[in-house]
Amino acid sequence: MAIGSPLIASERHDDCDLAQSRPISPDLVQMVLGIFDYAELEASNHILAPLLFTTFVVLVVLILMNIFLAILNDAFSVVSERQKRAQNLGGLFKAIWYKKVSAND
Repeated sequence: MAIGSPLIASERHDDCDLAQSRPISPDLVQMVLGIFDYAELEASNHILAPLLFTTFVVLVVLILMNIFLAILNDAFSVVSERQKRAQNLGGLFKAIWYKKVSAND
């Protein structure tokens, strides 16, 4: 979308220079949050705008899902490691306890 924005801006019939136009990054962040005017995008270029918009949305969804799954995977590995340590320590304490109980008999 950032690559296509100058192309879409050139299709608009505004008398604005690319160097004087506003930055693209805030617009992309707003699109991630769902704040955008699709009618304005489509009016600027009927072919390129829907293609770039769909590509951007699909990529953002895939990237955010990948980040979410990475967080879940890290949390799962931490919890499973703690559980393994707890089972190992539990088994160790049980063995020591049974050794002491059997030695007292």
